[in-house]
Amino acid sequence: MANGASRGTNHEMHFREFLEKTDGRDWVVIRNMIGLDYEQQQNYTLTITAMDMRSLITSDKQFHVVVRDKNDVVPRFTVDLYTGTIEEEQTPTEFLIKYNGNPITVVKAEDADSPGPQSEVRYQIIDDGDTGATKLFRIDELTGGIFPLEIFDRERNDSFIFDVEARDSIPSSLPGTSGPNRGDLF
Repeated sequence: MANGASRGTNHEMHFREFLEKTDGRDWVVIRNMIGLDYEQQQNYTLTITAMDMRSLITSDKQFHVVVRDKNDVVPRFTVDLYTGTIEEEQTPTEFLIKYNGNPITVVKAEDADSPGPQSEVRYQIIDDGDTGATKLFRIDELTGGIFPLEIFDRERNDSFIFDVEARDSIPSSLPGTSGPNRGDLF
């Protein structure tokens, strides 16, 4: 396996060959020398060249290595702060009718893992006990749309600040993490 000067010719030494003897036979074993990251490169093509040292005749064989993705990316919100407005003294039903079922605001997070459950983002409002946000608002788990659950009175409270969590849909493969990967919006 030759190491060349360009990205396509193992110049970064991602792979290395080793000669091993097993049961009196010679084997070439190819090992990856660094961790392979799906988000950086999804596949590799290795060309192995064998040469008869007497006749100098060569033969090439290509191998395709497909990197499988692990759930190793935490969902990230696309912006740091989301805002929305709602009229006071308006019931949740009146709000939905007036705004054709549209939410107060929509939060959005992205997960760079490959398509599938490891990148499907779910949302939930984090109730810290002080704001009682989960009694005042609901969030659509799939779309991130935030809707009112109560009638609001501006004289009692003119703003609300609460946290939303974005999580993917399968257990994390990050060390020391249990459950899905989570990202919080503050």
